[in-house]
Amino acid sequence: MKNIAVFYGGVSVEHDVSVITGLMTVNSLDKKRFNAFPIYVDGNGEWFTGEILKDPDVYKNLNYKKLKRVTFVAGENALYVKNGKKLKLLCKVYCAINCLHGERGEDGSLVGIFNMCDIPCASPSIYSSAVAMDKTLTKAALKGVNVKTLPFIVARSFDKPKTPDFGFPVVVKPVCGGSSIGVSVAETEEDLKRAVDYALKFGEKAVIEPCLKDFTEINCAAYKKAAACLPAKDRSAERRY
Repeated sequence: MKNIAVFYGGVSVEHDVSVITGLMTVNSLDKKRFNAFPIYVDGNGEWFTGEILKDPDVYKNLNYKKLKRVTFVAGENALYVKNGKKLKLLCKVYCAINCLHGERGEDGSLVGIFNMCDIPCASPSIYSSAVAMDKTLTKAALKGVNVKTLPFIVARSFDKPKTPDFGFPVVVKPVCGGSSIGVSVAETEEDLKRAVDYALKFGEKAVIEPCLKDFTEINCAAYKKAAACLPAKDRSAERRY
């Protein structure tokens, strides 16, 4: 049996979504081939594991006394249980799966730890993760290979408000945020100030772009019987393929 460490949770505002991703991954691994270790990263950044973590209901009132606090040691492809200042080997890790959303997870941080421990992982490299997480770096990379992107302005808390050359309406979003978190549409200068202030609650920089109205959105996602990846009692959701 090959031990697979599945990381999820984390300190970002996308914590709860990451928990769903992690549980679907843990419960979808072939139990005849892999021994899945759920590694829950709590809001303080500490790592925990335990069989009870495979049940979605335990997160409503998580009992940390039933969990083991774990960690890696640089240079070793192994998971250790932390007991005070002592470390006890829990298992060797064959592969890690990064299901963390947002900063300190999706941005290459966790991949760097995997690399330090010589643990293969199902995740992009440090460099590609970092570039894809920061919208301004993504735009710079795309521009370098002649891919068209929208014009933009970067706003920081210490910047003077700028009126975009491309006019209103605009979309304001955190530079390193995901999904729709911290995103606003601004129609006026007053709206823009409020939108920037709101976006900066989720990071050090915000990006301002034209708000498109006539466009085609292309979303490429892969599903393998998503509902079947959850325990039987939670399979009421419609299955997607």
